[in-house]
Amino acid sequence: MGFKTQLLLVAGLSILIGAALVVAGTTAHNATQPGRVLPFGLDAYLGEKTVETLSYLKYRFLIVKEIEENGHKVQLDWSSMESLWRTLHEKYQPFYIFMVFYSFMTFSYIWSGAIFIVVEQYGWLQDYKIQQTKLNPMVNYVTCILNILFNYVIVIIPMIIAGWPIFNLLGFRYEGAWPTWWELTWQMCFFFVGEDWFEYWGHRWLHIPWLYQKIHKVHHEFQAPFGLSASYAHWAEIIILGAATFAPPVIARPHLFTFYVWIQLRQLDAVVTHCGYNLPFNVFDYLPYYGGTKFHDYHHTSFFFNYASRFTWIDKAFGTYRDPDFQAKPKSD
Repeated sequence: MGFKTQLLLVAGLSILIGAALVVAGTTAHNATQPGRVLPFGLDAYLGEKTVETLSYLKYRFLIVKEIEENGHKVQLDWSSMESLWRTLHEKYQPFYIFMVFYSFMTFSYIWSGAIFIVVEQYGWLQDYKIQQTKLNPMVNYVTCILNILFNYVIVIIPMIIAGWPIFNLLGFRYEGAWPTWWELTWQMCFFFVGEDWFEYWGHRWLHIPWLYQKIHKVHHEFQAPFGLSASYAHWAEIIILGAATFAPPVIARPHLFTFYVWIQLRQLDAVVTHCGYNLPFNVFDYLPYYGGTKFHDYHHTSFFFNYASRFTWIDKAFGTYRDPDFQAKPKSD
């Protein structure tokens, strides 16, 4: 597969998911204009009481009326990250910013994963490739991309839209005190460790034979994983293991900026742990007990060990850890 084909493949995925996000955002925008609760003039088909109820829900969970009326008067302040954050959320609806963040995160995930497609196809960094005798054919990339597109349109985009009012109900805040470095640090540590804990048990649960055959087997179709295959999964698995990612923030109720940082780091870490290369310049390797790419790559070849996302300590504690560098000695006759 030539470089132009690879580039067109990834660009096509970006355009399709981007188009889906634009359609979702446009629909939401049309539904949240003053005096309107449904997009494209569909309010005319609703009864008066229904319109009143939907209007209440709109301003209760989705749209800030003050920003709707006065946001155009606000000038962005670029003097600091905190000032820019504050004025962005005074000028634009926080719900729209929420969707823009997820769009940015999605594109950064696609393009960071695409880098490893090019690396693998051209044989670069071969000394660091874990399964050196395996090369993913183009059909694997196409299958993966179609699966990601399906999951984004059918599962993830609806979850993003539904997630905003849920976050509001749970107390996630975009206003108030800006997170300190200490707050950001301890919450990131808690999120990484907490997600590993929930991921470990959710992942082991998905290896129960019936659930494995019905759901988790999809993710294991690629025994030599690549960056984009981190999100290659059955739609039900996206929801089940996605809950592990959201569980620690739900417990801590951080500032929304902290939550955005966490989701971005978590997605990039997912690309790294699935990339198939034991890179010497992986910044995550400085984390204690970080298993890295080899740790999770071994799970894709063994199926029954190394269930946690990234750290080794949970698997060691529950007897499911295997050292990916261990080579079994051949049995003697």
